Amino acid sequence: MPTTAQMLREHTPKLIEIIAELRSTDLDPGIPVGQAAPVLADSITSPASVASVLEELAEVYPDTIAALQQLKGANGEILEYQFVRSHGPLQIPGDANLAESEAWLHPSSVSEVLYFHALIGRYFSGSGREAASKIYIPTDILPLIPEPEGDEDEKGLDIEPARPPATEQILDTTDYLLSDLLSYLAVLFQNAWRLRDGVPRREDIERLKERLLVMPDTDLLAVRLEFLCHLATEMGLVEDGRTEGGQAIRTLHGNNVHRFLMLDRAAQRQTLWDTWFQSGAWSDLRHVPILDCRNLERWGAPAHAAGTRGNFGQALATLPLTQWFRLSDVVEAVHRFNPDFQRTTGDYDSWYVWHREQEAFVGGFDNWRLVEGELARFLLEGPLLWLDAVRLADNRGGLPILTLTREGAVWLGRDLELLPVSARPRVTVHPNFRLEVPVAMDLHARFRVERFANWVRTDQVYRYQINQRSLDRAFGAGLTATQIVEALRAMTNDLPGTIANGIRRYEDRKSR
Repeated sequence: MPTTAQMLREHTPKLIEIIAELRSTDLDPGIPVGQAAPVLADSITSPASVASVLEELAEVYPDTIAALQQLKGANGEILEYQFVRSHGPLQIPGDANLAESEAWLHPSSVSEVLYFHALIGRYFSGSGREAASKIYIPTDILPLIPEPEGDEDEKGLDIEPARPPATEQILDTTDYLLSDLLSYLAVLFQNAWRLRDGVPRREDIERLKERLLVMPDTDLLAVRLEFLCHLATEMGLVEDGRTEGGQAIRTLHGNNVHRFLMLDRAAQRQTLWDTWFQSGAWSDLRHVPILDCRNLERWGAPAHAAGTRGNFGQALATLPLTQWFRLSDVVEAVHRFNPDFQRTTGDYDSWYVWHREQEAFVGGFDNWRLVEGELARFLLEGPLLWLDAVRLADNRGGLPILTLTREGAVWLGRDLELLPVSARPRVTVHPNFRLEVPVAMDLHARFRVERFANWVRTDQVYRYQINQRSLDRAFGAGLTATQIVEALRAMTNDLPGTIANGIRRYEDRKSR
């Protein structure tokens, strides 16, 4: 940041004259700006001069000290959009109009008061889309500004807890996305998908949807499926290619799938989280159902998806664990804590976002709730819920309430210990060769089941059937009856002898 002398060199002669008058400094008439700047700076940056002007301004304009402390709390500089939003516009006319209007005698805002008294300046930083105007305190004045009271970063979201929900009101979808990812991999393991213009056939999508765990019926279900498929691609678990005949297909990347399935449950969760949180390819804003953002790039709006998640996560991470909060209150608290979590330059006028319900383009900070607010709700009810960073609950028929999970807090940077993953559940094997595989079952074990059993349906568990067709497929892929039986024994507490014998007898008949 500039010093006071450097700041003053950028000012006009009239502005230098005004600052000298307001700060009780005598300058030689007609002195050039280049010579006046260091002389004036030496006079107004002394501790006594700064203390005097702060005391004077605090009496007439009480909000000036808070404005300076906000800047000091932000290491001395802040985006102009953010500063003037709280402290009023900074509109300094040219010398002719300035002399005529005498604007320094009746400033329209705290921002102008501080500017006319040379306690703040402004400069442009960055280039292209990243160019932004910043308000700053000169470096030689910054140490003389009183420290802010308290630490806003430690304070976090200013929000009142809600009444905790009853157990039956909590939407328990722990590891549903992880389990549905395995279902996606299993479908591709059984049959490669044929693609047209990079898009799978409708019947393949429908077959996958039949396997997915039941989620609340909202307008986010289609987005969740797209999210699931995107993560699998970005993690390198699936890949698009072509057959020898030129047909576009989607298949598994065997080595990557094996490495992922061999991870423990905590590492698999972390991998899913990291893939989304760091992704520059997935744009959350473009998937908010009520918004149409297809033309954002055309209008010069960058994606900054990962940065947006990081900024939003900083706010969310301050929520205390074990407490519940109304979702709408969390959104409003983010609005107070860091409204610019997405548009970090504070520019709310250049993006063209169509709001389907309003049937209009919504721009300007006044429409924050129609863009950033909708995005915040989407993040909380979508990816953050799907990835188990938050839990949602029905608020007795009202708007949903949420709590930050321990995993979510750790993923967002809190220094906490993760609790150990509970013991693995077991597969239930029925005498009719039917299998019930719990949702929390080890993914590698369930993938092994896919090799020798046919999926039947998904409800609260995954239901499979071992039959001649599934065994033919397994034997054709090189599995033996012994391997299948040993796999089942490793997954169950008690494998019926009739099951083991039946699998072996069928193998014997096939080998004759």
